[in-house]
Amino acid sequence: MYGLLLGTLVSIVISAAAVAAISKPLHAVLSDICETERRSRFWLRFTNVMLFLTPMLAVTLFGVEETAISIAQVDVSVIRRILGSALASLFVALLGIAVQLTRIPSRDPVRADPRPLGRGSWVEGATSAIGSK
Repeated sequence: MYGLLLGTLVSIVISAAAVAAISKPLHAVLSDICETERRSRFWLRFTNVMLFLTPMLAVTLFGVEETAISIAQVDVSVIRRILGSALASLFVALLGIAVQLTRIPSRDPVRADPRPLGRGSWVEGATSAIGSK
């Protein structure tokens, strides 16, 4: 029982640190991608919830053995399994978020061709062809 409580506490602390670190930049990115502020707030909250749930689920499934652990029995191997499960699942969740964000095109307007108009450009060729008729 204590192992599960310790695992839950560790996963909450790790998740809170990750959410605190990426919340503002992620909101800025989502505001650029989403069409409305309501959508960007939804996806930010959804992402934050997933960043909390994923490590807790991993710790519950993989971090703590089913045997009863008392406070005196919590040793380095239990803490290593808890930390490993929480950090690995947080890494996978952040990687999934990054993959999804890189697939979505931004709403930036199309930029003009940086080449100056002039000799050899298609505009000059088009105007000279029109002018020669």
